[in-house]
Amino acid sequence: MNLDPIERARRYLGNVPPAIAGSGGDAATYKAAAALVKGFNLPPAQAFPLLAEWNASCVPPWTEADLRRKLASAVRSPGHSGYLLEKDSTRHATRHATRHATSGAPAGPVDERAEKAAKRQQWPDFRTPSPADLTAIAALRAVSPEAAYLIGVHRHLWRCRWRDVECLAIRCGTFAQVRRMDGLPFTRPGGQTIKAQNLPGSEGAFLNPGGMGATDVPVILTEGAISILEAAEAIHRADCHSAPLHAAAVLAAVSASSRFTAEHLIKLSGRRVRIIPDADPAGQEAAAVWTASLRTAGCSVDCIRLPNGSKDLGEALRHLPADDSYWHQLLTF
Repeated sequence: MNLDPIERARRYLGNVPPAIAGSGGDAATYKAAAALVKGFNLPPAQAFPLLAEWNASCVPPWTEADLRRKLASAVRSPGHSGYLLEKDSTRHATRHATRHATSGAPAGPVDERAEKAAKRQQWPDFRTPSPADLTAIAALRAVSPEAAYLIGVHRHLWRCRWRDVECLAIRCGTFAQVRRMDGLPFTRPGGQTIKAQNLPGSEGAFLNPGGMGATDVPVILTEGAISILEAAEAIHRADCHSAPLHAAAVLAAVSASSRFTAEHLIKLSGRRVRIIPDADPAGQEAAAVWTASLRTAGCSVDCIRLPNGSKDLGEALRHLPADDSYWHQLLTF
């Protein structure tokens, strides 16, 4: 299906996390504006309604005058226009090549990244969770509705229908993981069951809802895509008088095999990082590797153990009451 540039731009902004004051909100809003007027080559008059739609989820929302200034500034920025339209054309060409390859028709070589991009075109439609959805997800994951709401606001928590089953989804950019809303596992063709499934074509190592915040804000590093929701709840319990994700930034490794790139380490350089690894050999090994990498970037790093009997942060949330002293230890540096 060929979409006009305005609809392409609207869908693009649907995947861009909203700006949050104190967490790089100004830069995030400028990038969104630049994507519209430079990336999709839209005139400011056409770009403004789209930016205003996106702005509705920002905390706090920008004024109309602020948004128009961002668009005007982005128009004057260097670089050629239409680069996101060109990317969209490349994805279309990749899908076309993949269809020919599967039908036996000759086609040029398609690299692994292009194949993953083609698989992501088959992802289900993602829906913004309703208040009732957030309540149900919170109960399913043993977190507060406030934690579910904040991860939803940051556009990392979604609803979708995958393989005829209603699911919650942790999704950001090119990574998406789904879990059944009824709490049951998925069953693979061979009969094996799994709690969560990464959608075909998913790629990415770390999820960071809300941004990194100021450099003096500590970073909580957890394991597992779903742990961004659990970390928000843990921080909420640690200080119920502060909004979750404001007392600390959350960085969630999508798996124990996630590794930092040079770009990651530049962003984390000099930060205070606390790791909450899973209580299994893979988690302990990952924590050791992450600690060594972070220290090369000048980070101050430590690990905090999970409570006895908990193999991951989700189990700890179920086992310990909200007022247990363990949660206060998380933000005691």
